[in-house]
Amino acid sequence: MDAAENLQVISKHSSGIDVIDQAAAAARGIAVRAAVGANAAAMAEHTWALILACAKSVPQLNARMRDGHWDKSTHKSLELEGRTLGLVGLGAIGRRVASAGVAFEMKVIAFDPYAKDAPQGVPLVPLDEIYTQADVVSLRCPLTAENCRMLNRARSRASGAVRFSSTRRAAVSSTKTRLPKCSQAASFARLVSTASTSSR
Repeated sequence: MDAAENLQVISKHSSGIDVIDQAAAAARGIAVRAAVGANAAAMAEHTWALILACAKSVPQLNARMRDGHWDKSTHKSLELEGRTLGLVGLGAIGRRVASAGVAFEMKVIAFDPYAKDAPQGVPLVPLDEIYTQADVVSLRCPLTAENCRMLNRARSRASGAVRFSSTRRAAVSSTKTRLPKCSQAASFARLVSTASTSSR
């Protein structure tokens, strides 16, 4: 910022602007803006790629096959139909993820304190209900001071075994929490999916 004397605006191609030092920008009179929704389709598709990879054990089976094993007769994948998808955040990405969940014939529930409405058939529920009721949890919210480390060790234990397809650690853990990644989980009880960038 100091090197760009005429800099007036910093704009990021997503809504997750936590990687920008906003305090430093404000002190210099530089506006920080986000292109909300610009990558909504791509991020929603990526979210489902991660969910399906975990539900069908794609990383594990790929590794097993490369090691010379063929687990067709013993492996049982998870069917998403009839399962519950819990969304934290109903912005442009969250709504697209919800629509795909409905298409998979899942029950979709959501938490968003700022949402004025929700897609048809998607009830808004308290955050704790997301963790206790959902089989699949997707964090579709921007990282803020209020939701930093919202999913911690206590919540993960309360909801049962948690399986991650990807994590944004600032939002889902603390320095004292070690949560399992998809490739490390031995069995499926809960599936948590967060994209590598945090956006609504």
